[in-house]
Amino acid sequence: MDFAAQFYAVFAAPIPFFLALVGVGAVMWGAVKWAYDTRFAKAKFHIEMAKADAERFKLREAELMSENQVKTDKIAELEKEKASLSEAGQKALAELADSTERTDQTLDELGDMSDALETNLDAGSASTGGLLDLRKDEVARKRRLDRRQRKIERQKARRAKRIGLDNTG
Repeated sequence: MDFAAQFYAVFAAPIPFFLALVGVGAVMWGAVKWAYDTRFAKAKFHIEMAKADAERFKLREAELMSENQVKTDKIAELEKEKASLSEAGQKALAELADSTERTDQTLDELGDMSDALETNLDAGSASTGGLLDLRKDEVARKRRLDRRQRKIERQKARRAKRIGLDNTG
């Protein structure tokens, strides 16, 4: 069909031609609208999901920040407790050192009294005119020497402890 015949057919029946054009246009419009609506709906869905994820992440961040604050407060509380325990421990150590020093002084005094008592006993036995045999005097002398040796060892141990050479305490 040539060009003039096509125009003649359109002008011979203009209403069906325009109805066909409107029908084809409506179908094309529907197809394009459906394609864009589908893409728009997917984009809107992804945007809503992203918003939901963002909100969920914000809530999780708030939870973590809250947990972090609680743990920070707990750490601060434990550090305060540690400091107070350290102060209490230092005080207890000072009291223990003072008590140890007083105990050492008391032991020294007792050792001196014991030595004086034995000296008096030895003098008393010597004044009996030799009624006690020589062997008892030797035993008493040996006891005195042992006591003095123990006293010297205690003094050495205390000195070593003061300068930090003693590993037992």
